[in-house]
Amino acid sequence: MTKENTTPRIILGTQSFALTTTNSKVSDFRVQGAENVKPFLDCLESFGVLELDTARVYCEGDTETVLGQVKGEPLTRFEISTKVYPLQPGDHAPGPLVRHFYRSLEELKVPKVKIFYLHAPDFFTPFEVTLRAIDELYRDGLFDEVGD
Repeated sequence: MTKENTTPRIILGTQSFALTTTNSKVSDFRVQGAENVKPFLDCLESFGVLELDTARVYCEGDTETVLGQVKGEPLTRFEISTKVYPLQPGDHAPGPLVRHFYRSLEELKVPKVKIFYLHAPDFFTPFEVTLRAIDELYRDGLFDEVGD
């Protein structure tokens, strides 16, 4: 009989990471600037925590940008999950969805992510249409799993 792995899966939520900014909507975030984010990532890695959760909408886009600006080892050492939130009706239509997803990859400076989530429903785009666009991104090898 084999013993099940009881080690908890630890994933760092990165919503509190932002660029150094005077933007009043994100100025209260505690970790500002890549130079302050890097020690968090290094510490996580030293404990074997290699999963990050982020989203394009976090800190108005700052979070993915600051993660991509961290100097040293590329973020590819981490398994990253990201999300697309429909800020506008129709944001889960193929055009906007694909643009938002590619923007995440560009800002994070990674070729792919582990999990791609839809952050909230887009009631203006038929789900089948959204799923076709997601399937195309998956077939292009840009993420490993779609989150639910």
